[in-house]
Amino acid sequence: MQQKMNWMNYLTIGISVLLVLLLGCEKQVDYSVKAKWIYINSTDSSISYSPVRPNFNLDGQDTVEFETISEGHKETNPINLGPPLKPAVVFYGYNLCDTLSNQNKLLWDVSNYEIKKNGTNDFEYVYRFNDDVLKTAKKCR
Repeated sequence: MQQKMNWMNYLTIGISVLLVLLLGCEKQVDYSVKAKWIYINSTDSSISYSPVRPNFNLDGQDTVEFETISEGHKETNPINLGPPLKPAVVFYGYNLCDTLSNQNKLLWDVSNYEIKKNGTNDFEYVYRFNDDVLKTAKKCR
């Protein structure tokens, strides 16, 4: 015996299909941006961050690299990207510090980096800690 489907059955099936479609679809990224962030310590001082970043501790004459992949536009401008680590304080050895703020954008401001374009949406950023950077640091409090 064949039963007729009433309007509630159609409504239940429709809602089920809609939920499967909405919940099962992931947002696809149209364009991705690859960035390599290279920090070079050209000084003899050790350099560390606060808040503590265990993967960012530079001994004298040391280098550390970070790679990031993020969403972007078809032709992303490298100036529009921001560094992967945003410290509050940079320590140089045991006595010198740089407190980073809107006035002191030492590592936050991408214009302080050497930028190399390796391809479409593929960039390399190099920041060098040198003696000139150490001269601007203050005694830690």
